[in-house]
Amino acid sequence: MNPRPTRAEALAGFARCIAEGMRISDSLTVEEAARRAYCAGGPSIPELERKIRALRAGRAPTHGIAA
Repeated sequence: MNPRPTRAEALAGFARCIAEGMRISDSLTVEEAARRAYCAGGPSIPELERKIRALRAGRAPTHGIAA
């Protein structure tokens, strides 16, 4: 049985998961990312598209970042 990870190890693992999710999302078109993010009862696809465009415009691309 593996020992429980330290807080630092857990946070590093979490950061890798978030980075990987962002890389996957950034590899999609805005429209495809919005369709995949859509949940009934949540923001509409056009609203998600606007939010995704704003997020992408406000940060550096994540593709090419080493895990």
